[in-house]
Amino acid sequence: MSGERVLVSYHAPNAYLASESWKQIRSALVSQFPLRNLHWKSPSRSIKTIQELDLNLVAFDSLHDEHTSQVPATLLEKPLLNIYIVACEDTDFDSYKNTIKKQIKDWHSVVASRKHQEWLILHVVRPDARTAGGNFFQMKYSVFERIKTDFNAEKRDRCVQMVWSALQENPAVWADLMSKTKDGLITAFESAVNQREEDVRRSESQRAMPGWNFCTFFILKESLASSFQGLSLYEDAYMQYAELESSFQQVLKEKNASWFGTFIQPSPRDDSLPLLSTDKKPYRDLILANTISVFDLRTYILARQCTLLWKLGRINDVGRAVTSFLSTFGRLLRDHETPLPEFFVESWIYSSCLSVVEQCDSWTSNQTLEGAKLAVYNASKGELLELALNQLSTIGVAVGHLPSEPPFSSSSGPSSSVAVDLSKLSISNKDLLAGVNTRDVFDRNYIDTTNRAIDLYAKAGRRKFALKLHGSLAALDLYRGRLDAAQTTFASLPSHYAPHMWTSLEAFMLCRALHAYSKGPIPDSREWVSLVLSFMKLCIDELGIIQVKTVGDARVVGSKDGAFLDVVIRNRLPCALPSSEIVAVLAGRDGESYRFTADVESAISGETALTLFSPSASPGMYLLDFTELRISGLVLQWLHKKTTAKSSKASANDQYNPVPIRIPLDHRALSVQLAHPKEVKLGETSQALVILSTGRNNIKQATLKITGVGGVGLRCQETSIPGSIPTTPPILTKDTITVADVPEDTEIEFLIPYSTTTGSDTIRVTIGVDYVTSSEPTVQRTMQGSKSMVTSLPLVINVQDFFRGTRLFSKFTISATTLQSVRVFSVDLVPSDGTAQIVKASHSRGAVVVGPMFSFIRVLHLNASKTVTPNQPAHFLFHLDLGAGSVPEIMHLTIKYRLLREEVELLVDEAIKSAFANHADESESGRLTAKEQVITSLGRSSSWVERYCITGQLVVPPREDSDLGDTYAEVVELLSSHNFDIDSPSNWRKMGLPVDVPTMNIVAAAELSLTTPGSAKPHGTAPLYAGQPISAFVTIRTTFGWGPSENLTGSYILRYDIEEMVRDWLLSGPKRGEFEAKHDSSFTAPVTLIALHHGELELPKVSVQALPLSGGHLQVSTPSMDVHQVHGAERALVLPRGGRSTFVVEMGAT
Repeated sequence: MSGERVLVSYHAPNAYLASESWKQIRSALVSQFPLRNLHWKSPSRSIKTIQELDLNLVAFDSLHDEHTSQVPATLLEKPLLNIYIVACEDTDFDSYKNTIKKQIKDWHSVVASRKHQEWLILHVVRPDARTAGGNFFQMKYSVFERIKTDFNAEKRDRCVQMVWSALQENPAVWADLMSKTKDGLITAFESAVNQREEDVRRSESQRAMPGWNFCTFFILKESLASSFQGLSLYEDAYMQYAELESSFQQVLKEKNASWFGTFIQPSPRDDSLPLLSTDKKPYRDLILANTISVFDLRTYILARQCTLLWKLGRINDVGRAVTSFLSTFGRLLRDHETPLPEFFVESWIYSSCLSVVEQCDSWTSNQTLEGAKLAVYNASKGELLELALNQLSTIGVAVGHLPSEPPFSSSSGPSSSVAVDLSKLSISNKDLLAGVNTRDVFDRNYIDTTNRAIDLYAKAGRRKFALKLHGSLAALDLYRGRLDAAQTTFASLPSHYAPHMWTSLEAFMLCRALHAYSKGPIPDSREWVSLVLSFMKLCIDELGIIQVKTVGDARVVGSKDGAFLDVVIRNRLPCALPSSEIVAVLAGRDGESYRFTADVESAISGETALTLFSPSASPGMYLLDFTELRISGLVLQWLHKKTTAKSSKASANDQYNPVPIRIPLDHRALSVQLAHPKEVKLGETSQALVILSTGRNNIKQATLKITGVGGVGLRCQETSIPGSIPTTPPILTKDTITVADVPEDTEIEFLIPYSTTTGSDTIRVTIGVDYVTSSEPTVQRTMQGSKSMVTSLPLVINVQDFFRGTRLFSKFTISATTLQSVRVFSVDLVPSDGTAQIVKASHSRGAVVVGPMFSFIRVLHLNASKTVTPNQPAHFLFHLDLGAGSVPEIMHLTIKYRLLREEVELLVDEAIKSAFANHADESESGRLTAKEQVITSLGRSSSWVERYCITGQLVVPPREDSDLGDTYAEVVELLSSHNFDIDSPSNWRKMGLPVDVPTMNIVAAAELSLTTPGSAKPHGTAPLYAGQPISAFVTIRTTFGWGPSENLTGSYILRYDIEEMVRDWLLSGPKRGEFEAKHDSSFTAPVTLIALHHGELELPKVSVQALPLSGGHLQVSTPSMDVHQVHGAERALVLPRGGRSTFVVEMGAT
């Protein structure tokens, strides 16, 4: 069926068909086949491309006796296209009119009446006949044009003229014919498909009506699949069989088998014939006769599907489909009541698997599979051979060739429970029959099939499956008494399972290996001992003979640094287990680990509760890394955390169940903090503040090892101590700081310079502390962990400078860079040389700084602190007044500030200190608990922030779950009163940064005045009127004091230009000009203004610019300049001119 070609009929007068010319044309036409790249654009489908389509040219007269069958046939059994060949000269109108036209009409009347068929008329002319003596009028009224006029009734052109000569082979002459042939074939096929699909839908819709027959429906729908397959539309054909399979399954589900014969009617060689053969039985005849069995119909559908999968290039899906089918249908055959020959199902599955593997190899013999596709292909064949091997195992167990134990026994028994009778066997597979009779033949079949499957699994990369089959061969060797081979194989298999954590398989193979050794004398070798120990280790892990489990989180000791951890030893042995030590190790995220230990004499049978102790413990969340039970020189270790090391192997129970353990915070233990220094000077070396708090400990000696992470470099040898220096000076090395003899409740601050190569605003360092206390000089304690510090500052400063003659006004805008509010206490700007003296002003709004060369005034400096946020900045204004000397280059801006959170914590500390002064019996832990509860309450809501910033009252949100009772209420009451002084210098942070004083070569003040120079009264005190001339003066004053001192004696050429305001003013006079400017000099020029309308008018601006300096033949850069419009805020009031207007108003009668 797959080789069926599309029929195309041809017709012409018999004389022409017998001519040599037609034979040549037909031969040339057949050489154009197969057609390539046909595109089927169906409205109900996506576009389909037919790569190749082979055609079969048949004579039209040979088709007269068809169409007598009522059975649905493939759409390709009828011609899709009919061609009529006309061979006459293009100018032979007489022959066409008298003979040819009638012949075409007779043929056309027949083909036009046939459904789902297209037709073409091919006019063949000779090259010389078409061109000899032809002119425009002859070509216009040619025979070919008459044919088109007579028979092209529709818009579609079905006429083709071909200029052909046997002596001139030009492929281009076939182009029009091939194009119209493709269109005709696609059109006819689409019409036939639409009709057949409509028939299928109609038949399926009548499924519930009496008389409907599934077999008839099957033949109808299969004809559609066969038609698709004939046109190489394999995907569409496969979908038809998939839908048939679904309908068939629904019929079986409804248990309506009246359209079939029996479920299965075994015929000779049914168990050994190739599964995917479609011609081993007359399937179509059986379906038409309604006598086909369920077994045969389902096999036929599978064979058709697998053939189409191969055509589609999905050879890997063939193996999967067959494996699933054999497994599923094999169970149905075993469960069905139809009596079958003994071992029929096993023989059928076994033979089918081998035949499918052989068929797949035949299909792919001319193909090249590579990579993942080849691996999947080999895996699918391996699964088929393994399924065949299972059938051999079933037969072997049934006839006594194999024991009924793993790996030979299976959940599905043989197809018949009747006792074995060799005289009544009726299966047809000769290999299986010989194997049943002879054990050696059976073994040969079993070993050959297993080795083939192993080879395919190895090529597919399925190591686990191949190893399992190796174990099956070893089991066969063991059962046959070949102990050496069995021992060697079983002993080698565990090492393959161990790296992949296949614990159960490893344990099974170890057990089989020990069983193999038990069949003979136990050897005195290290290999056997290694197998025993490996098996015991797996038994301990899997069965849990000895287990160590933690109970809850860790607990702080309280009286000294360290933590307790409760564990339980579960001993399932009937006797006590002598032990010496129990160990539990906790691991953190940054390489931190803490070891908890306890001495133990023995682990009694049952459960033993113990408390382990670790002298070192940092607060945080940890995972249980491993536990150990030491028995003299033997260490039993359990790994609880997943590891990436290939040599490590975790317990199957604990590997995927990490045990989290929390170590709580001990407020009185030694601690190390990393913070931002309280005083920061921008432009200098960055520093990190490390704070060592001794807590309850009298430190005999402590060594801090501080290392930067991720491009952070620390210089510990340059460390400084900002506070009080300890009695014993610290010892500084490249990466360590060592202190000694530090009493309890002491904090030591270290300022460590650092550098970083990353652009991050956060640095990370690892800090480890090894310390010994005076109370326990023999106990070495170690703390380790990583700390982070934000290097960015909470404030951002912007500055704007304004030159006004001899004064410079600087406006500093300070805003917060984080969501937290920042309290700014003061902002000071002082000269860098320190020679200035600060003189307080008599009022509270300013202070004056006086120097030898200049005076400096700070304006708008309030006594009260100010709160800044990203949306609410603070502004501070300073001005610098020139003295007799030069301008300082750098000033220093100093800002005192603190975060609002720090301020609130100070208030909370003071309130708790005051409240607990009346409760001497309260412990330190109570103070810490109270602070934690207050801070937590404030963090839950931000409603108190705005009120606190305005009034200073800290209203703590209510808390119902406090366990401090009246003490907590007293703390809240004290905070609302705000009677604590927290403004000591140590409670504020300080930030200093250098500020460059801007320089300017020329500072100019331009003024346009309506007043006579030197006069204090307005010009002509009379009001200004629109349209009248107004005298004015342009005055430009210059100073060079803000530039280099050597410029004070020089001069510059300046150019001024008065702005043109053509809508407001007319300007007369020197509106533009140049003049020579000197230090502390002025230039004046008179102009006349005329207001164009009345109202308050802005005065024109006066722009001033410096011209480039010239020196010889060289031209230097233009000097810098700043210009201020003195009259920029002034307006002139212009009145309208007075006059008289006469109006005549007519007074009429009302």
